[in-house]
Amino acid sequence: MYYYLSFLRPPPKTSPVTSQITITPQVANDLRTEILENTALPLLYQWILVSSTPSPSSSSSLPAFHQPQRPLPLTTFLAPGSSYKPISIAPPTNVQPGQIYALAVWAKPLSPSPRPGWEGDLADLTQGGKSACLSVLSEGVTFTAVGGKGGKGEKGGKGKVKAKEGEKQDRIRRVFVLPEMKGVGKEAGKRTVEVVEQTSFDLDKKIWDSGLALSSYLAQHLCPSSSSPSSSSLAEDASKFPSGQASLGRVLDLLKSAGKRELRVLELGTGIGLVSLLLASILPAPSSPPPPTSSSSEPELEPLPNKLKKHTFYATDLPSALPLITENLTFNALLFSQQADVHARELDWDAPRLPGWVFDGEQEDGGSGKELNLIIMADVTYNSSIFPSLVRTLLALLQPQPLSTSSPLVLLSFKERDPTGAERGLWTLAKEHGIWFERVGGVKGHGATKEEGEVEVWVGGLGWARRD
Repeated sequence: MYYYLSFLRPPPKTSPVTSQITITPQVANDLRTEILENTALPLLYQWILVSSTPSPSSSSSLPAFHQPQRPLPLTTFLAPGSSYKPISIAPPTNVQPGQIYALAVWAKPLSPSPRPGWEGDLADLTQGGKSACLSVLSEGVTFTAVGGKGGKGEKGGKGKVKAKEGEKQDRIRRVFVLPEMKGVGKEAGKRTVEVVEQTSFDLDKKIWDSGLALSSYLAQHLCPSSSSPSSSSLAEDASKFPSGQASLGRVLDLLKSAGKRELRVLELGTGIGLVSLLLASILPAPSSPPPPTSSSSEPELEPLPNKLKKHTFYATDLPSALPLITENLTFNALLFSQQADVHARELDWDAPRLPGWVFDGEQEDGGSGKELNLIIMADVTYNSSIFPSLVRTLLALLQPQPLSTSSPLVLLSFKERDPTGAERGLWTLAKEHGIWFERVGGVKGHGATKEEGEVEVWVGGLGWARRD
């Protein structure tokens, strides 16, 4: 499992330049239902200039970082005393009206790291990384003149105007460093993915453990050149689940073939889109064959440009999740736009049939019967009442297309949340419908010394398509 820094009391959207900012940091599990206990965490904070002038789109877009100020100690988080403790901090040094700053908060690293404190090394998170919890960034705080817009005043002592904070923020951001992969991002240097979560209790608008764990697991397996100390955890998986290594190998071979073929990947219940976004960003573009050469003495005509080959990803969920998925994909598009098209699409498991785009692709004429290569499922077992609909949807997605003898593979990450074991009923129901699953690994995250809370990784598919 993972622990996440978040704001029980978030910063305001606007604040006068002379006023302190009051926040309440919290360290808890992915659903914010279990506070980290018995661990003292020194927390630091840092103001980061993101814009010098306010923008109409600043509340609905992810601004770029510009000038970080010096990190400062915030507090030592130790539950239960720190769980609801408000903390006031000074505004940024020399802040001017109209400037917009983001607030970053992170735990002091367990070991030295050259990265800024608000960044997490994605490939390193299978073992929890260099911190005891995930860092958090606020949205931009627009600083105003005292008594200006968003900085309403009220009468204080002796008739003085007392500045007031504006409306509280309802979103947070997290930043992860992507590992390097052959053929991707060499010229770009360090690449980071930045995603938004809602601070509301909407389950489809935040990062869940299984999605984060599967993202890190894929980064670790597909990018062995990264600086992550991955060999020990991979060897542990191989020793604990020897029979599953052939199934895992099929998935990895498929993904490693991305430089030679176009892949079509569909994720069920994507949430904020993290797994699809990560995988699309680290796969190489499918190569195009060179144009044929002619030995004729005739002058060669200029060849027509080939259509750029790309992988296709569908990050699917219910309609309420699509705006946030789209925002996260749009902001991070430069990470994958050369090698993949990633679409946010509605896919309701209770619908009587699959939408046409699943197998027809994005072509207007349709009917092309394009096959899927991989189906991803991360943290889809939290509600056992939806298992019949989920299995029915999965069975429809696994059916081979006309003129095809292959069926997609399934990559599933699962964290047991129900102590009765009801969630494992998915495997029984799937087997009854001819779908097999085999465990291939696990991710412990920040609970590296505990079996409880481990994210399990499984591979599956149609029974007739299994190859042992």
